[in-house]
Amino acid sequence: MSRPFLSREGALAPTHFSGVHRGVSRGYLSICAFLCIIFSAPWNRALADDRDRLAPGLYVAATVGCDGLGGGGTIDFDGKNFSPHYQACLTQALGQNARYRQTCIEGQGANYPTIAQIQGDPSKTMKEVTIAVLSRNAFSMNGVRYDYCGAR
Repeated sequence: MSRPFLSREGALAPTHFSGVHRGVSRGYLSICAFLCIIFSAPWNRALADDRDRLAPGLYVAATVGCDGLGGGGTIDFDGKNFSPHYQACLTQALGQNARYRQTCIEGQGANYPTIAQIQGDPSKTMKEVTIAVLSRNAFSMNGVRYDYCGAR
């Protein structure tokens, strides 16, 4: 035998079902948040400053090779700053991915300048570069690959 539909029962039913749907929605949101964190991790790493992964030392353009060490294609990396041949540079990360500002002055030998001297020198040059760390022993600067050739 069928029961007559009462308006009060009809009014309670959506409340009961909306509670079930709300619980299911929270489950889907938790899964989505988890997946977003997992899938964004490699992207966040790409935005990070990767200089700490690179071994400090002398690097030479891959086209020159380590036989050209000490020449114009050499870059000295001290663990934070990239200094081309006969220059001392302060390398600062910019907001964009793999973009850096290099502030450089002439520097070599016993008179190698400090960071304060680089910043205060009126003849300093500034340029923006793109640096991508390729491995522990290789990086590219403005599309040119440099390979590790030994300690400083």
